[in-house]
Amino acid sequence: MKKNDEERIIYYLGDLTEKPPHFNTHSKKLSYPFNSSRITIYNYVKLYFNLYKEKVNIPYSVPLLHIFRLLPQQYKKKYFLYVVGDKPPENKDLCFISRARKVNDPSIVLINTVKARLWGGIMQLKSCDIDFSKKKNQAIWRGATTGGDTKVNLRTILVKSYFHNTNNIDVGFCKIVQDQDQHSHLMKNSMTIPELVQYKYLICIEGNDVPSSLGWSLASKSVVFMPKPTYTSWMMIDKLIPYVHYIPLSDDLTDLEAQIS
Repeated sequence: MKKNDEERIIYYLGDLTEKPPHFNTHSKKLSYPFNSSRITIYNYVKLYFNLYKEKVNIPYSVPLLHIFRLLPQQYKKKYFLYVVGDKPPENKDLCFISRARKVNDPSIVLINTVKARLWGGIMQLKSCDIDFSKKKNQAIWRGATTGGDTKVNLRTILVKSYFHNTNNIDVGFCKIVQDQDQHSHLMKNSMTIPELVQYKYLICIEGNDVPSSLGWSLASKSVVFMPKPTYTSWMMIDKLIPYVHYIPLSDDLTDLEAQIS
């Protein structure tokens, strides 16, 4: 195995490379001190059956099915913990499988799931991206009101701070979710990838976890602006280098205009 491949495997496995999962693989009786609707107990047989009965979240579960089809038969009846959705639980005594984790939380085993959401936009770039010199000299952001507490939610901070900017920044919410109706006055038009890549500067801001636009934004001919990542995924986002892969922003986004200029 090549060194780079080994490093990636260790990165994705996190703590699992050093400690075994702390749960009974022959039953559903787990030793964790909390309940969560986002934690699902699966084995291969249950996953396969429920997937085709449409009782599980298909975008999150199809990659799991492909992975576990490759397992030796003796492992297919064992159970595993899988976090469906965003923001995996923080628990240092267990190993979960999920699509994202906090940068400083290796208790999550990362897998490459929800591919259409995280990677699908890259294929569109071939037909719609243009040379940097021909792009509009503005920074653009559109997104949903994800991210939780509005006092520390960077998406809310971004839009409230720069919504009325008429010079070189164009930001706004295009979808209200998670009971954030109080931000309805900060709505702007929704924009497609072909429309967004007409701008020189693409702002990427975490919501519930990693920005779903980051993959295609980095692959475009525009420049990505974002704060230092606090979540990572199969893309190994925390390995991105400031001023090489993206232009860094402060944690409160107060330097956005200065960084653009």
